[in-house]
Amino acid sequence: MRTRFLVVDDHPVFRYGLVSLVESEAKYQVLAQVGTIAEALALLKVEVPDILLVDLSLGSDGTGLDLLEIVRDQFPSVLSLVVSIHNEAVYAVRAKEAGARGFVMKQDPGSVLKEAIRLVLAGKTFFERNSEGSEAVASVAPPRDPSALSPREREVLELLGKGRGVNEIAGLLGLSAKTIGVHQDHIKSRLGVKNNYELRRYAIEWLASR
Repeated sequence: MRTRFLVVDDHPVFRYGLVSLVESEAKYQVLAQVGTIAEALALLKVEVPDILLVDLSLGSDGTGLDLLEIVRDQFPSVLSLVVSIHNEAVYAVRAKEAGARGFVMKQDPGSVLKEAIRLVLAGKTFFERNSEGSEAVASVAPPRDPSALSPREREVLELLGKGRGVNEIAGLLGLSAKTIGVHQDHIKSRLGVKNNYELRRYAIEWLASR
């Protein structure tokens, strides 16, 4: 029997490419490819795959981390592997806590994904970019206390920590992407954070420590 996959990614072009890569192995079968949590859960109730390939940025109904937690709790037999554009060094800890068994970045060659799938199916984990080969990701010490932020700025910071993108945050808060960008700049200034990468990493650490 072939290993059954469910692919969850909100970018159709990448999703189709991922399906083609997976099914280039005769022993693998993609049951379905979807772009939202709702679609994924609807399919999981009909047929449970062996492994889930999921991006962290999904549609408006949640993030890949949300889906990982649901699968971990409701479908414990399903193995999960993150395939995302987001940096593993920033998201690996949260992905593991949510139930992921591995993390592959979209920039990686197909051979890396195939190796990750092989290891996860063999009962192992695949977190490639952690320091000194360990699976622990170094924490980022908060530069300053976020209590100095306004309620709206803390709201933006929390959504960043949950993996939301600027456009997603704008939609959730009913603001423009430009306004969210201004809030990000204010947050960086008040926290002493240099750039958006460090801000997102800080937001994840702050959210996890609450």
